[in-house]
Amino acid sequence: MTNKQREFMGFLIGEGCFRVEKVWKKTYKTRTFYRPQISVAQRADGKEILEWAKKEYGGSLIYQKGRKDIPNQNPSYVWVCYSAHK
Repeated sequence: MTNKQREFMGFLIGEGCFRVEKVWKKTYKTRTFYRPQISVAQRADGKEILEWAKKEYGGSLIYQKGRKDIPNQNPSYVWVCYSAHK
């Protein structure tokens, strides 16, 4: 494991969210399945670590605008990675 990977794992454990999502779709025979998901958010000016995570592990990087009705809320990015259902 590289130093960058260790740093990211510490960041993910401290700031990340680990959850299991229940998904229901008509197109699947069982219709309901569960998939694990990992996500972590960072202010837009610190998105480099999330871009690295996307390149290293896959997933998606989502931009979220800051809300105007909440004072001092900055734009942010969220890295999301989840298991694909087969």
